[in-house]
Amino acid sequence: MRENFHKVNKWIILLMLLTILISCSKEDIKFERGKLELTESEKSDYKGIKPLLGIDSKSRYHFVQREKTTYRSKFYKIKKSKTLVFKPELKGDTFVYFTIGQFKKTNDPDLKIIVSLASNGRRKTVSEFSKVGRSVKFDQILKLTGSSEIFVDIEGNSEIFVSEPVYLKVRNKNPIFLIVADTLRADHLGIYGYDMNVTRNIDRFAEDCAIFDNCFSTTSWTLPSHLSLFTSKNLYNHGVYNKHLRLSEKIPVFTELLSEDRYSISMNEGVFVNYKYGFYRGFDQYISRKWRSSIFSKKMFEHAIKLAKTNGLGNSFNFLHTYQVHSPFRLHPGLKYSDSVHTTEHTTGFSFPYKLAEHDRKFTYRPRSEKQKSGIISSYDAELEFFDHWFGYFINALKKSGMYENSMIIFMSDHGEEFFEHGAWGHGNNLYNETIHIPLLIKFPSGEYKGNRINQNCSIIDILPTILDYLDISYEFDTDGISLLPLLKDPESYRNERDIESILIHMGSKLKLSQVPQMISVINGKYKLIYNFKYSDEMNIFYTKFPLPDYKEYELYDLSTDFSERNNLSGDPKFKKVLTDLKEKIRQIKRKVFAHKIKGIPLKVTDKDREKLKTLGYL
Repeated sequence: MRENFHKVNKWIILLMLLTILISCSKEDIKFERGKLELTESEKSDYKGIKPLLGIDSKSRYHFVQREKTTYRSKFYKIKKSKTLVFKPELKGDTFVYFTIGQFKKTNDPDLKIIVSLASNGRRKTVSEFSKVGRSVKFDQILKLTGSSEIFVDIEGNSEIFVSEPVYLKVRNKNPIFLIVADTLRADHLGIYGYDMNVTRNIDRFAEDCAIFDNCFSTTSWTLPSHLSLFTSKNLYNHGVYNKHLRLSEKIPVFTELLSEDRYSISMNEGVFVNYKYGFYRGFDQYISRKWRSSIFSKKMFEHAIKLAKTNGLGNSFNFLHTYQVHSPFRLHPGLKYSDSVHTTEHTTGFSFPYKLAEHDRKFTYRPRSEKQKSGIISSYDAELEFFDHWFGYFINALKKSGMYENSMIIFMSDHGEEFFEHGAWGHGNNLYNETIHIPLLIKFPSGEYKGNRINQNCSIIDILPTILDYLDISYEFDTDGISLLPLLKDPESYRNERDIESILIHMGSKLKLSQVPQMISVINGKYKLIYNFKYSDEMNIFYTKFPLPDYKEYELYDLSTDFSERNNLSGDPKFKKVLTDLKEKIRQIKRKVFAHKIKGIPLKVTDKDREKLKTLGYL
């Protein structure tokens, strides 16, 4: 009898513990996204509102471009008055955020907005906006009960957009930061062997990271490489080969998964990561600003810290992108390296060493002296030092706020930059390692995997799968990338023998394939093969921005002894088997490229876009 009594007691205790665990998990909700619903009468009015630029109009979300920020929004026609009611389920101190803005053509200068909180039968005004203008932001910490309601009373006559409200538990501070320093080649960081001492803060940060020595991009320029990053797909599987195409809505992006339980925000410098190409997808705010490009990284990191002070960044995903180390290069007085080279010839405001050709709108290449080449590299390093300075400021601010320990921080680049190693300067014209070998540092929360140094090959397409694997977020769509966590957990026994592919092809472009150099590279183990499409006479006229090299159909390199790719082994009979195997891999990639199964969506490049591209030297 007593034994049965003890058995019953055990089951009761187990049941109580299970109940406590379930209730704790409910209380531990960190993030919630509100929904905006339209009534039947509003749906008919809604059809008459055209979202600006028609972006993503077929999906369940609509986006509007206001003040260079893309919001996840719904649109409403306000006639005299309208009340929206938000019903968050979170309890306790919660950061509440939403934006309301007006269309310029229907702007009502007298539009008024009153936000009030109803809890326990009482309703209290928490904020009033008497002059809305183009947009207003509500971002306050409210004490919620779980049955609280937020009323948004709007008075006036206007067509407005309202961003979906998001709610973050203030006590939860485990943000993710994905930081991309555009055009940063790996071998200009101290941790990768550079001796100019211009990345002291990054090198110090690397002490808390897992370091990947051999990470490569899928191409050597910004647009397709970033789409590979966010989709975990090679170019032939996301379909965007050039600036006249944008990502199809049929292709899933990882930020859409991350935003299901995280507030997602991007601060970027636009141009080839502009919302028009589809990069806004999954973000609550996608901010493309041109604060003064010469100091963009300063403004970007300052703005990120300002957000941290406002809401603690909470359970969030933050994409930070800058062209700081992209040409044109500038010196930054007051920093050690910049001051040491300020008298060097051709270092201040140095841009592309070309002059316009009389017969063509493109450029004529001009050879540079060794002194001039040195000046270009010095200017690049000066920009890198400036970025590093403000990166250090950002890391120190996170530490002071107490968020650094629990943050996940991924530092990387999208491609590199050539400094005449193979006869040219810049990127987007070859697939040599100086343009596709990128840095990758990952700081995990609580110092996990700290000190791991991985020399196995990996790709830019592996980064987002790694983040989701660490967060235990599953996905069902196909990817070309893999999670790097198994490699981090067991670097000695886990072997990754897959191919690393890079492509430079302008499929779907207005250019003919014969007008611009096209190439494919594949890395397998220590060997790399580059295949060059046949050159044509047209290239000498159209593509004179870079000197056209002597044509070689195949270039084979042993990266273990020749990472700089100086000794082409394709004609050496000792490497016949390696060459044959890699040629077959190249043929398979070519078939995928020209199968046209995945197509980017045609996009018109505006005059304003062209001016931005000229600034960065792309036109």
